[in-house]
Amino acid sequence: MLKMNNEKGVTMIVLVITIVVLLILSGIAIIYGIQDSEFATEKKQLSELEMVATAVHEQYIKYEKTGTQKFLVGEQNYNLSDSITEDFNGKSVSSISNSGWYRLNEDDLEKIGIQDSKYEYAVKYETGEVYNITVKKTKKNNKTLYIKLGK
Repeated sequence: MLKMNNEKGVTMIVLVITIVVLLILSGIAIIYGIQDSEFATEKKQLSELEMVATAVHEQYIKYEKTGTQKFLVGEQNYNLSDSITEDFNGKSVSSISNSGWYRLNEDDLEKIGIQDSKYEYAVKYETGEVYNITVKKTKKNNKTLYIKLGK
């Protein structure tokens, strides 16, 4: 009669099960990591939109006080071709004129105190409207990157 050795060790089945469980856990972690990254990108875009709106409002106040055109930076008479129906909070937006916009690029944004932006914006100094013309809508929640400061 054969005598069986009672060896202790990792069997192939246990090893395969362990690898499968680790793959499932890493897959879940990757999915949540991607979602967190998209969430952070959206928050950054919305935050920058509000910062640009505040800076534009400040520039317009300086313009009103001094009458100096230099405070209204950007390419004048930019023709906004997009139709905007809601702001980033989902509130309906009444009619938006396509004229009277200024286009702000990275250099213009630096002049009004916004550093390291990779987006371009269309702004209306008189009304406090700001629209991200590079991205237009957020990727995750499809929010329009448009804001109008209350005057």
